[in-house]
Amino acid sequence: MKIDRRVLKARAREAMGQTQPRFWAVALVYILLTTGVQIALSLLLSALPGGTSGIFLNILFFLYSTVILFGLRLWSLWAWRKLDPGMGALTQGFSIPGRVILMELFIFVRVFGWALLFILALSIFALPLSAVLAASPILYLPYAGALYVLIWVFMLRYNMAPY
Repeated sequence: MKIDRRVLKARAREAMGQTQPRFWAVALVYILLTTGVQIALSLLLSALPGGTSGIFLNILFFLYSTVILFGLRLWSLWAWRKLDPGMGALTQGFSIPGRVILMELFIFVRVFGWALLFILALSIFALPLSAVLAASPILYLPYAGALYVLIWVFMLRYNMAPY
């Protein structure tokens, strides 16, 4: 089956044109809800004297942005299914924030575990070559490239989990 890129682009443009509110308006509200809050938070943190409150607020913002991103994904899914999503879809993640955060946490733990396993395996492989690698650090590039590709492959395994 041959995939025609022009037909796919035309379908995507048509689907984006049919959504109410428009996709660009939802994207703008998403940016305001994330970047705008982040800017306000950084201004607030610059006015606060303590460091621990800054760490707490940054963790809180990270959790907030994770839930808002889930809402954007939900809006995209509803728009694709022609379910007429509204702007309120961006905040739908707040009805199940524990599940959203746990899902993202489980994905992080699994990908991090695989990354540690790959680092260990590639380090054991590179250990006999340590004298050569110490003489020429440029030889670490294939090692880093292989590690990046392996981690990327395992990140793709969990890419569709929010859907």
